[in-house]
Amino acid sequence: MGPRRLVHGTCMSAAYWTIRTSPSGAYVHIEYNVSSLREKNYATVQVSNAVLNESLTQRPSTHSLHLAPQIEAVLASASVPYRLTANRQFVLENVAMRLSSARELIVENGKWRTAAKMSSSPYAALNPHKRMLDVFVTPLYDVDADAVAPHGLVGQSFDGDGLAVDGKRDERLTLGEDEEVTTEAQAEGAIEGAVSDYELPHKFTTAFRYSRFEATAAPRRNVTALQGRKRQASREQHAQVTAANFGMAYAEQEERSASR
Repeated sequence: MGPRRLVHGTCMSAAYWTIRTSPSGAYVHIEYNVSSLREKNYATVQVSNAVLNESLTQRPSTHSLHLAPQIEAVLASASVPYRLTANRQFVLENVAMRLSSARELIVENGKWRTAAKMSSSPYAALNPHKRMLDVFVTPLYDVDADAVAPHGLVGQSFDGDGLAVDGKRDERLTLGEDEEVTTEAQAEGAIEGAVSDYELPHKFTTAFRYSRFEATAAPRRNVTALQGRKRQASREQHAQVTAANFGMAYAEQEERSASR
């Protein structure tokens, strides 16, 4: 084994979803956390009509979600989140999710399929018992025809221009000359605004600078304003975006030893 170096960086350690069902408008909150292989594999699901976003709590008091009877029954017993265990499914109106024994949670709402799959950290022999999540986002409909263009750190890349944009990278990691490195790149040049514009105050809130959660119409990002290197995207990149090893909000900083 060659010389080692210490890398201070981030990885995805938890994934959260807030989904509004159709047609009733109930809210589904889903959480999937990294766990040890010796721990039980499960995701937590909670259905509620309680609104966490400040922007939503300002709705008129006459607003009603008009929940269907079967959903009201779920809400009545939703004080404790439901545990979705391996090889089981959860379906509520247009929202469906399933958790595999391979520790992959797949969530669909008719328009998007998102998945969070647990895997070992890079250089597993040097980082025993450390886990991370790889996240996948795949559209199930014609995104280009949607009046509300998706956004967010990952969603904005579905902009219909056929281009991939490379943001800032940590060159010191590529060179491999330092024994200890702290990552600094935050996708500068590949995203609109700064990474701080995408931070959330709570794991289930949806309000941030470019949020589309309440929008009825929203344009695509202006890719010409991005300073990153632009190149033609592959067919696979057109169909799916992968956020593997991507440090997002709530990703915990940790130390790793990595072989050169």
